[in-house]
Amino acid sequence: MFFQLPEILRAISLKQIDNEMPCFDPKDVLFVTNKWDSLYSEDADDDEETRTWTTLLSNIKELWPLVNEKHIFKMS
Repeated sequence: MFFQLPEILRAISLKQIDNEMPCFDPKDVLFVTNKWDSLYSEDADDDEETRTWTTLLSNIKELWPLVNEKHIFKMS
């Protein structure tokens, strides 16, 4: 089943109005890393980009241990 983001946000808002916590499986969480590549300089080499991405993944995994790496997406 495919959900549009506005529909999901509307459902969460309605749950909050009713003082209910939306339930979800922590393993199904998606992370969208917007502007992650702005963490290194323009003239950086590929190694610095790789180190930045690796550090970011490590930080996410530390804070959300059940994350599936396939659920972490790069966006710029």
